[in-house]
Amino acid sequence: SLQRSGGSQIAVGVHDQRQAVLSGDADPDYVGLVRSGFGIPYHVSTDSDAPFSHDLADAIARGLERAGHQSKVVHLLPTLPPQQALVQLTTTGAPRIVLVNIREWKCDTYMSTSLAYDVELSVTDGQGNVLGRAQVTGTDSLGGNAETAVSNALQQKLERLLNDASVVNALQSAG
Repeated sequence: SLQRSGGSQIAVGVHDQRQAVLSGDADPDYVGLVRSGFGIPYHVSTDSDAPFSHDLADAIARGLERAGHQSKVVHLLPTLPPQQALVQLTTTGAPRIVLVNIREWKCDTYMSTSLAYDVELSVTDGQGNVLGRAQVTGTDSLGGNAETAVSNALQQKLERLLNDASVVNALQSAG
């Protein structure tokens, strides 16, 4: 649910910079842990088996399109140096770029579900100059059904990022 409409062209990229992925301890489709009755942790992957960053970029693009923007997704590899991620997005020629950096995203389910997250969204112009930025970070106790709770939390975090006043202004100024 984006609180705006627009018509600008936007390149969207999500750069997975989670330490577990960068170190090779987890695959790019990793989203957290589920624990057995004895507390033994097992990795949980995206439903699509695609990298988490790809699913997130696709979801953001769909939301921007519903708000009236034209979006182009650029799937970024975690191994890409951070500065190169922005360079890759600027080559699309879009007047606005949405770049999301995921530094942490991990659910942990045992008796209840917790979610640790650190996600930053920046909007730049076509040359990479930052026009707006928002960040969500924290650890939330989600309780309940893990799949539903984490999905709802993801939607809430994305809405908070995309509806931040500086992000809204940066996206509207391109329209």
